[in-house]
Amino acid sequence: DTGEIVDVPTLTISDLDPGTSYVFYVRAICAEDDLSNWSGPRAFVTVIVNDECDNAILVPVNPDTNCGQVVGGTVIGATGSSQPNDCEFSGTADDDVWFEFVAVTANHSIDLLNVVGSSTDLYHIVYEGDECGNLTQLVCSDNNQSIVTGLTPGQTYKIRVYTWFSGAQTTTFDVCIGT
Repeated sequence: DTGEIVDVPTLTISDLDPGTSYVFYVRAICAEDDLSNWSGPRAFVTVIVNDECDNAILVPVNPDTNCGQVVGGTVIGATGSSQPNDCEFSGTADDDVWFEFVAVTANHSIDLLNVVGSSTDLYHIVYEGDECGNLTQLVCSDNNQSIVTGLTPGQTYKIRVYTWFSGAQTTTFDVCIGT
């Protein structure tokens, strides 16, 4: 080791899709006639947009419980969040994703629909609070459907969704807020 700092080329790609698996290979070009073998494949998954509470995706509130409007979700590429998980049920929030809705009445239903992938056992927690660092848990559910009562119309509420199993999961689902 000579202690010499070597300029390592980097490649930045800005238009990768969130929550998507990619594979890449690397090869050195030492000279025009001196190429190394390809190294790889190496895989990675891009972080999804709503991986953290501050980037929760807004879910529209349906005027009934028919779920005419839903928002698609996935835990592919999700990581654990810093918010504590005080859910009395288990599950592993190492792949949690965040959604939010604005209450229009005091009671709303939360439905996780069309759940497919490596884990169909989902959990969800509904929180109140304006700051992600200061949330109060209202409901914790091991079922894919819950009823939240005592809401304040006009107030924004957060929903945290995660799977039972630890490690990378490939689960996708739809979120519905019903009235």
